[in-house]
Amino acid sequence: MPKDHLIEVRWHSRAGQGAMTAGQLLAEVAGTAGKYVQAYPDYGAEKRGAPMCVYNRISDLPIRRRCAVTEPDIVIVLDATVMATLDVTEGLKPGGTVILNTKRTPAEVRPALGRDDVQVVTLDASGIARAEVGLDVPSAPMAGAFVRVSHLMDCEEFLEEFRRVLLKSKLGGKGEKIIAGNLAAARRGYEEVQVQ
Repeated sequence: MPKDHLIEVRWHSRAGQGAMTAGQLLAEVAGTAGKYVQAYPDYGAEKRGAPMCVYNRISDLPIRRRCAVTEPDIVIVLDATVMATLDVTEGLKPGGTVILNTKRTPAEVRPALGRDDVQVVTLDASGIARAEVGLDVPSAPMAGAFVRVSHLMDCEEFLEEFRRVLLKSKLGGKGEKIIAGNLAAARRGYEEVQVQ
């Protein structure tokens, strides 16, 4: 991330997939690296499975904005089925990036996005999460993919900070196996992204 650069992120997911927790954890990781951060969800009275958004802002300078992220630099899609009812690229800046949880390649999903002016990144985050954590909660691998694409920090620095943040979170009380699984999932997310 270039110095003094503000990066705005919009996560699309369904309630219960870990996007809110991932956005908060990502903000804490960036904060421990000396960045100014914001993280907050946008959802109504929806129940588990309903579409929702989470927003992050990360900067080297204090952040004065307090509104929803309407022109993101990066869009993270934890569940591709939300694309059937939402334009996940709405407001995405030209040259921005879409990180999509899918088994498909970037070339295969680009036509569905309808944008030739953005970078497309794909990752089978659900498969990674099932293999490493035992649940289809793709947030840790997608956080790893975000860190790689955004160049926020290198992989080892990210994993060290992520571990520290996980230990302080609600996951910290669930045992070392859960922490280790999430760290392995985040590493694989960082390493296995496909970029076009």
